[in-house]
Amino acid sequence: MAQHLPCLVRQGDNIKKYKYLLLEKDQVTIGRSPEVTHCLLSVMVSRCHAVIKKQADSTWSITDNKSLNGVYVNDKKLTAQVSHILKDGDKVQLGFPVKSGQPAEFIFQFHASLKVKRNRKDSTEENNPAKKRLKVHQTSTNLTNKDENCPQVSRAERISNPQGCMPDSPYKSYKLKLEAHQKEKDAAVDMFKAQLEEMQQKLKAKEQEQEHMREQLEQEKQERVCQAAALVQLKQKESKMKEELLSKQEALEREKQDMEGKMKAELETQLKEREARLTEYLTNQRNYLLEEKGRVQERLQQEMDKALEEKDKLLEEELIKQKEQLEKVITEKELKQKMLESQLKDTVAENEKQKESTYQTREDILANLTDVMETELQCSICNELFVQATSLNCAHGFCALCINQWMERKKDCPVCRAPVTTHHRSIVLDSYIDKMVEHLTDELKERRKELVETRKAEQAKWDADHQTDTAGPSRVRKKARPIVIDSDSYSDSDSDSSPSLETSDSEEGAGSAYYGGYGRCYSCGRRGHWANGCPN
Repeated sequence: MAQHLPCLVRQGDNIKKYKYLLLEKDQVTIGRSPEVTHCLLSVMVSRCHAVIKKQADSTWSITDNKSLNGVYVNDKKLTAQVSHILKDGDKVQLGFPVKSGQPAEFIFQFHASLKVKRNRKDSTEENNPAKKRLKVHQTSTNLTNKDENCPQVSRAERISNPQGCMPDSPYKSYKLKLEAHQKEKDAAVDMFKAQLEEMQQKLKAKEQEQEHMREQLEQEKQERVCQAAALVQLKQKESKMKEELLSKQEALEREKQDMEGKMKAELETQLKEREARLTEYLTNQRNYLLEEKGRVQERLQQEMDKALEEKDKLLEEELIKQKEQLEKVITEKELKQKMLESQLKDTVAENEKQKESTYQTREDILANLTDVMETELQCSICNELFVQATSLNCAHGFCALCINQWMERKKDCPVCRAPVTTHHRSIVLDSYIDKMVEHLTDELKERRKELVETRKAEQAKWDADHQTDTAGPSRVRKKARPIVIDSDSYSDSDSDSSPSLETSDSEEGAGSAYYGGYGRCYSCGRRGHWANGCPN
């Protein structure tokens, strides 16, 4: 019975096995395992080498199922777990050739619709294995059952007709049967020998391939060991670079502070020198103008006296002209004096502006420093700067008292929920916070000091309770009390010392969520709420 079916037709010369791979299901698997749809017994094929699926638009796609030797479509290797649409006439290759210059073992051509003849199997034969065995051994039974093809005759006819179907005597017939049976045995032995030779050759090839695979695995192991060593070296270099960066940042901050001090001193000295020069120049100009004015007035008086005697009218006109010229000169000098005074005022204003800018930069640096401390150096449990900083095995940091009280209730990290196996003090972080607090305002310093003292007292009390709990035979465990901070009392008492809560970057959170009244939200960065009640 002929049907038009999608299939893969094997290409090559003298190929009888696996000639047609029919695609009768929506999903067809190809591999070496007996559980797949089409089983290909070859070393080059993986257990589940490839998967062919039918798409919604009645097209077929092939996917490489992470095979060892790969899948090639039109001599292009497919990436693992990525489907490729097959077209009619595409060349599909499973694995690569064992030897160079020879074609691969399994090369197929895809046909979307091909006329294939299929013989119907008899249901009685399929269900009866005895009949299958009879069909397989039909050639051996033909010789032994020659009597069945001959017609049934009587004994008298056989004796009278010795040249018929039966031989002359039963001995000869038995001898013929033995010879035929011996020939069958010899043919079976020769066939088994040939099969054994083929199996031995296949085993040798498999052993060679296994040795090759072992060598490749050893090379990969060596490469992985080298990569691991390189990663360790890179991590060491990274840590060294981080330490160098920290030291360079500290040096840059020191240089910045030194440069700012030097610039301020230089600007102040320059401004003072410039003011002194301008004042000296102005005083000299005033004295010179006054002296010149006095001289001119004396000359005018003398000339006027002489002119009055000789020519009153002419001298008066000339004196008036000279007086106008002198007034012009005096006005010009006064204008110059006013210009110099305005320049002096401008220099003083520039000096004040520069001082204001330096103060503003200092305030900005302090504000950025406080923001960095509040965002990066805060304990996520109490939302305060670290007091006796303690780091866990997951690299998250908390206050010593906070994490001890947390560990009484839960044995995992409050941030990443990883199980806590070890925790140790971070003295470097405490000293760094103390140095940064020295640059803050006096109110923040006093608040930090009070917080540290209260935390130390609470830590000592907790240590004493913990020792009494673990000391005697009768252990009395105290329940850890959560730290509760009254937001109303805190806001009333520290309204003057925490003006940052009333700035423009504050935003109220959810009304049902608890908020202690200080710190920033680490999800949006604004004040006025914590992350558990963040409206953003």
